[in-house]
Amino acid sequence: MASGKGVKIVNTDHKRDKSAAIAEMIAQVSSLTQDPQQAIDWFTIIKAAKPRYVRDQLLLIRQTIEKTDPVVITKTIAYCLLNNIASAVDFNAIITQQQRSSTVMDKVRPLNPLSGTHLQHATMEPEKSAIEDYQAIIEKSSR
Repeated sequence: MASGKGVKIVNTDHKRDKSAAIAEMIAQVSSLTQDPQQAIDWFTIIKAAKPRYVRDQLLLIRQTIEKTDPVVITKTIAYCLLNNIASAVDFNAIITQQQRSSTVMDKVRPLNPLSGTHLQHATMEPEKSAIEDYQAIIEKSSR
């Protein structure tokens, strides 16, 4: 509490140098990847783009890294570096999209009726109906 009227109360936390803690966090999160130097390069871009929120960005990235395949993480970081993406939310969205598209591709099974296994079905002729049968049905329904 300030002594006296009209004295500004300043939060001392804003004056603290947090660069050492951020550098340590960057080292920790980058060590979770297959290519730590690539991750450090990307984190540097994030730090330059969002200096005030770099800690929050790193926390989100760490959560994503811990629950995702390392190969996917490496590819996504390379993509983010290439396209200058400096957002943990975008990073997470890219990974989610990759996982969704790979899951869909696993479920799709191309069927080829002429592949040899279904050759008997390819030579079958469908049964034919007589037009008289349809005319009889129409005449019955119109009565």
